[in-house]
Amino acid sequence: MMPRPEGHGGVPRTVINLANGLVEEHDVEIIGLLRWRNQPVFPIDPRVQVRYVQDLRPYGPKGGRRDITRGGVDEHGRPVTRDSVLAQQKPSAYVPFDHIHWESNDQPLIEALRTVGADLIVGTTPALNGLIVEHVPAAVATVGQDHSIFQVRTRTPEQRAWLRRAIDGLDAFVSLTGADARDYRAMMPGSDTLITAIPNAVSWPVAPVPAPLERPVVVAAGRLDAHKGFDRLIDAYAPIAEKRPDWRLDIYGSGSLRSQLQAQIDRLGIGGRVALQGFTRELPSVLAQSSVYALTSHSEGFPMVLLEAMSTGLPLVSYDCPRGPADLVRDGVNGRLVPDGEQQALTDALLQVIDDEPLRRSMGKRAWLDAHAYELPVITQRWNDVFEQVLAGRR
Repeated sequence: MMPRPEGHGGVPRTVINLANGLVEEHDVEIIGLLRWRNQPVFPIDPRVQVRYVQDLRPYGPKGGRRDITRGGVDEHGRPVTRDSVLAQQKPSAYVPFDHIHWESNDQPLIEALRTVGADLIVGTTPALNGLIVEHVPAAVATVGQDHSIFQVRTRTPEQRAWLRRAIDGLDAFVSLTGADARDYRAMMPGSDTLITAIPNAVSWPVAPVPAPLERPVVVAAGRLDAHKGFDRLIDAYAPIAEKRPDWRLDIYGSGSLRSQLQAQIDRLGIGGRVALQGFTRELPSVLAQSSVYALTSHSEGFPMVLLEAMSTGLPLVSYDCPRGPADLVRDGVNGRLVPDGEQQALTDALLQVIDDEPLRRSMGKRAWLDAHAYELPVITQRWNDVFEQVLAGRR
């Protein structure tokens, strides 16, 4: 169960990828909380069943449903826009701390949970995990998953209390990193819940050979928002733009900070060597034509872009932000991991990988080899092992 199967972002991408792997051995259904568009961004195996709790798509002039961003009318002929739908919503009576849970979908969601007929259900957010514990039939095994980090999920007393109740009621709880699993176990002493960690699987097959690393391009990708820290990357790259003018930094993605980031690039006078390339659906090709991957997020649950860069054979240069990069980047082996926020250290690490071609190629090959441990069949089997352990414990 997940918030928006047809949406953008890491949760739909990784959950759908897992569902596509699990359907090889199981009957799989995805239950989505909200539907805003006709076609999913990420391909869903046709064997995977999908249903939604709340369908917000308006109707077009010919009566068909259309993406909410196009606007339209509701079943009564009243105009509908994305903004008008959001303006009408009131916070959920059950999980007011989660912005996509609304009063309007409280009861439909609870009814969907009460009528689940599966052997096992997996929640993918703290809110869904807690509601699953409260409302699914007792015969259904329950597994919770989370895509953020322990520090973010436990910021407030309300969040911590919700998590304790949710995790204690689940059969198993799965975080993305071992560090998070250890923190959750420490928070839940004496709990009978199986608490473990399984990373996300790489989004596509690992490349047959590593990228050639011949083009002088440092690449980064993600939402252009404050969380991803692209302003930190631009500042760190500015001295490199002056010292190594034959290299360039390409940043892929869309978001609310595009104009602000472009103004930063212009202010630093590096527009010819740093470019905001926009959103791309051809990220594998983009990565394969680059030579270094850089990440400067403020936090990451499990950075899929690093794993995807590894799968194409790119060396990694990343801040050691909480918490995912340290699970993937082996400093000096498949890339460089530098203290979070230390701008000069990041600049120096990028320059080292740029200037030392043998080191760059060695790191890229090691990253490519490491990526095989995250291929979909490997990660799917780890999930199957958890499912078998949970179901065996209920027999």
